Amino acid sequence: MYPDNITRIFIGLVLDLTIAIPVYLHYRKSTKFPFEKYQTLWPRFFAPYFDSLVFWPLTGLLFIILLLVNTPAKILMLTSFIIGLVRTVYRIYFTGRFGQTIGKMACKVKVVDAKTGADISYLQAVLRNIISIVSTVIAIVFFPSHIFFTRADYKQLIFSPSFKIIVAASIIWTIANIIVFFSNDKRRAIHDYIAATVVVRTNLVNSKAKTNGEKFTPLIAKEKNSFNKVPRPYFYD
Repeated sequence: MYPDNITRIFIGLVLDLTIAIPVYLHYRKSTKFPFEKYQTLWPRFFAPYFDSLVFWPLTGLLFIILLLVNTPAKILMLTSFIIGLVRTVYRIYFTGRFGQTIGKMACKVKVVDAKTGADISYLQAVLRNIISIVSTVIAIVFFPSHIFFTRADYKQLIFSPSFKIIVAASIIWTIANIIVFFSNDKRRAIHDYIAATVVVRTNLVNSKAKTNGEKFTPLIAKEKNSFNKVPRPYFYD
């Protein structure tokens, strides 16, 4: 079983690299017109592949080591939940601090305040990830305790009614997010409405400069100085 799991980990790494490298080369010098400011579907789709590479030492290398030393399945599952919490903290910190995770930086998109276009606060970053926070806490509290303090094993757990409810809720949330995303011109998902945020392109340029091949400064850089900074309370981090 362990060799198969290790093989899947390396296959996942190769898949992430296969997607991330050409995407990075594409977005590295790409520019967009102002009317494409909110056309962020594909950058947001590809950004998680870069974030997965950032976490590969934890999600990949660490698990390979744990598998090689025959770590019990219960410990592996608990470790995966803890890593999930770390990834949530990563998203909150980078979004609150820079408006972007490393993946979004690579794909030239940024999370900003929906009303002002200014940098978002840490509170907004937390609200934007509130579903991830709740689901991760539930996973860390419920599942390990269910396995460690009962006779249930991993297979019994994943076929339990509680697990099926959580999976169903996750599917419903994903479908609802997709519907909301495509139902508005600014491509805001449910978590954007919760946090009063919107995702925009950072590689916007003046249409005249782009057409004539002139040297230009990205519009997002010009706009940034015109907005008042939003105070960032130390709500998280």
